Amino acid sequence: MIERVNQKGKIFTERVRKQQVEVDIVTTQGVVHGYVHLAPGQRVKDMLNNHEEQFLAVTGVITRRNSGGNSAETYQTPFMALNKHYIISVIPIKEPAPQEASGE
Repeated sequence: MIERVNQKGKIFTERVRKQQVEVDIVTTQGVVHGYVHLAPGQRVKDMLNNHEEQFLAVTGVITRRNSGGNSAETYQTPFMALNKHYIISVIPIKEPAPQEASGE
């Protein structure tokens, strides 16, 4: 990562651009609909297989939890840190196409 330091000691780093991917996440407690954010060239699978991170950051969250019968409880929040141990599956609604490495 490129860093620049000014005369007063303030550190400036390069801004990391991420892609927002809409997903449905099936958990042991219900379904979470929202957005995960991927680094350039990263896939949803890569993010899930990163064992250094125990939690998955999800934004624009709507949760649906079956409460028995035909009713379902819903809850909205702008952010959720979801423990990967409770994830059963992740369904990307529209995952961006992988970028090919240039042969230069």
